[in-house]
Amino acid sequence: MYKLICLDLDGTLLDPTSNLSASNRNALIQCLNNGQRVYLVTGRPVCFSRWIARQIDPRIQIICSNGAWYQLSSQLIRHEIPHSILSTLQTTLQRFPSCSAFFKGEHDIYTTSAYDPRFFYDTINPALPEPERTLSHFSLSPSTLLEQAKHILKLLIYSTDLAALSDLRGQLERRSDIHVTGYCSTSFDIVAAGVDKSTAIQSVCTHYQIPLEQVLAIGDGENDLGMLKQAGLSIAMGNAPAFIQEQTDLVAPSNDANGVAWALQHYALCGK
Repeated sequence: MYKLICLDLDGTLLDPTSNLSASNRNALIQCLNNGQRVYLVTGRPVCFSRWIARQIDPRIQIICSNGAWYQLSSQLIRHEIPHSILSTLQTTLQRFPSCSAFFKGEHDIYTTSAYDPRFFYDTINPALPEPERTLSHFSLSPSTLLEQAKHILKLLIYSTDLAALSDLRGQLERRSDIHVTGYCSTSFDIVAAGVDKSTAIQSVCTHYQIPLEQVLAIGDGENDLGMLKQAGLSIAMGNAPAFIQEQTDLVAPSNDANGVAWALQHYALCGK
């Protein structure tokens, strides 16, 4: 039996409209009832991850912000981007005015761009306890952003100017003090050097004394590859790009066909 279940959210656990199906939820609860640990492993921020976890079961644990924030029993582990690095990143970003940057902390999101509901989480605040809610800070000047943006876990860079986005990403990937990863063609993420989903899972396995061979991981994107490659069983979603599917052990149905429930029933719960 796999002792640790790790699964991505967007494109994996959640359907194309970002909803959680009853089938996927019930399969995860069955895993928890079997004594298996379940982690949501996502690039999304803390507030959204907790909101989804609350829809499933209080025993669900979280790795979010691409591994920059995660739970170890009652401990919270945070890997922030040093403020000195944020300053140099802001200097580079200002040379790419067609690219928007969102500086994401545990409870705050900062940007020089105008308010865009796709990148903020005010709408889910009423469903969360006040200490877990997020605040939006937008239309800031670059100097005000750097003054206010503290304890940043991740930057999300977005643009429909794909040439500029690619140029910017190429420049940032040459730096050794950050880690760059992507999910879709119009954005990429920045976290501190040495931070990603796979290293967070390694910490979880060490903490709970679970061999990586007893990890089942499910994902669909570039930022899932590290965790998929190290898992004892790696499963790509049917909606994942071909280059992801080619690097996993199995392919499940897509996220609009309860692919997570199918994978768990066939490979995590099959002995029950």
